[in-house]
Amino acid sequence: RYAQDGSFMYQIRYEYGEQMGYSYFGKDGKLVPEIPFVYGSGKMKSYFANGNVSCVLEYADGVLNGDYIRYHPNGKVYIEDKQSWGDTEGPRKEYYADGKLRSVYNNNHNNYHGPYKEYDEKGVLIEEGNYYNDDLHGEQRFYDEKGKLKQVRVYYYGTLLEVK
Repeated sequence: RYAQDGSFMYQIRYEYGEQMGYSYFGKDGKLVPEIPFVYGSGKMKSYFANGNVSCVLEYADGVLNGDYIRYHPNGKVYIEDKQSWGDTEGPRKEYYADGKLRSVYNNNHNNYHGPYKEYDEKGVLIEEGNYYNDDLHGEQRFYDEKGKLKQVRVYYYGTLLEVK
């Protein structure tokens, strides 16, 4: 897996579809010896070559389960969410490299479900709306760089009804 800027984060080795272990580049630029998972289960903490944490996650019986946090190479959080037996559940937050919030999307069984918000690099709200089981539903609002409302779209379970 690679970070948004192309930096190597980690690699996971699989055998017959089961996670066996993981590795990442150490500060010397070489892969560290593989760190094993036990029967497809275990916590993983990997690092960028610069020494900053790249990812923290946990597998249970071969599926993601628990906190799943990915980082920017500078050490700031990039994406954080929770996994429940392979499904993303609850809020999924994404951050810019400077640590400012980029977006928050709510998830239910791996589907967008509930309110979401997106922000620009200055922290100004630029978009918000609502999902129902992965379909846009209700008002979706778009704002300019000063936070002033510029457009509203109305959806009914994924079907665009109106643009205001």
